[in-house]
Amino acid sequence: MHRLGRVLHHLVTRSSAPLRVRPTLTMASTAASFSSAAAAVSPVAAAAPSATTLLRSSSTKLKVACVQMTSGDDMDANIRSCSALIRQAAAAGARLICTPENTARMTALTQKTATPAASPAAVPAAAAAACEKASPAAPSSNVPSFAGHPVVTALSVLAAELNVWILIGSIAVRAEGDAGAATAPSASPDRRFLNRSVLVAPSSRSAPADRSDKSAFASQVVAVYDKLHLFDVPSLNGAESYLESARVRAGSEAVLVDCSSGADGLGEGVALGLSVCYDLRFPQLYRALAQAGASILTVPSAFTVVTGQAHWHALLRARAIETGCFVLAPAQVGTHPGARRTYGHSLIVSPWGEVLADAGGDDSGPGVVVVEIDLSEVGKARSRVPSLLHDRPFTLRTVS
Repeated sequence: MHRLGRVLHHLVTRSSAPLRVRPTLTMASTAASFSSAAAAVSPVAAAAPSATTLLRSSSTKLKVACVQMTSGDDMDANIRSCSALIRQAAAAGARLICTPENTARMTALTQKTATPAASPAAVPAAAAAACEKASPAAPSSNVPSFAGHPVVTALSVLAAELNVWILIGSIAVRAEGDAGAATAPSASPDRRFLNRSVLVAPSSRSAPADRSDKSAFASQVVAVYDKLHLFDVPSLNGAESYLESARVRAGSEAVLVDCSSGADGLGEGVALGLSVCYDLRFPQLYRALAQAGASILTVPSAFTVVTGQAHWHALLRARAIETGCFVLAPAQVGTHPGARRTYGHSLIVSPWGEVLADAGGDDSGPGVVVVEIDLSEVGKARSRVPSLLHDRPFTLRTVS
């Protein structure tokens, strides 16, 4: 173990015809344009995955890092803090560096919105009501568009300088196109923003993930993923309740990214399955990503203290075990504006479910964990328990 200021480094070596459904699964390749690499598959009805593909062994060894932050409401300050931690991860040899959910800022707009407790059945109606009551300028008036976003710009520059890949865990971005359109003549415009994860490469790709983005660093953006599952929890512990869908518009695509190719590719067998925070509670998403070829799952998060203490480690280990993937889970930690508290404990988990690194909670604060992973462990874990090959159709019979 090596300490660098308040930064915690764990240096660990382990030898260690498609159906179109919603959500779709988009395949992003670093060697081809984002749109031409797209493919929609059903997590349930797609053709059975190939044993040769799922059980193959890669000899790639890769240093990966999770950045743990305490984001506030000052985006510039958050960029400075995040950049300093990324530099320390790169200095430790990390080539893939992941930041947490809400990297840009944690404010009343981007934190999961606290609401009075309500019944679970009332959540969709409550979300609609909250949107109806929002002023014409809220909630997205202070949220940047994706093109030229300050965080994407700053971290693209840093990725190029350090020659590293950076997963920006998530940023709030203004929804473009149909996002602001009314759903009916009498309906109010949907002004909610997107909770977007962004993968940035160290150099320009053949085509940007977002072709409408004409900003200087757009071509470094390999893929974007908009959070699918929104944290609508009417009564967490009797005192806390959240209605993320009042502010955030859900995505509709799962995203898998092939990072193996190109001059600055991460190596054979490196394919990232993207997700954000509350997605963690939906195992079907991760199974679909793994069966489509993911070897690493990313779960940038801002877990509450209540849910973190009860479920964080168990859920992350379960997703790793079920899929035979490495799991990288950078997290927010500590106290944020509005007295919101997050759990921390950024984790890196092996395909066999071992916790390889844990950045700790409040006592540890912001920092970095760095681990060298061995991609051959993916094939080994899946060969020992090849459950990804054993899906079976079934009917459900109810007996009363």
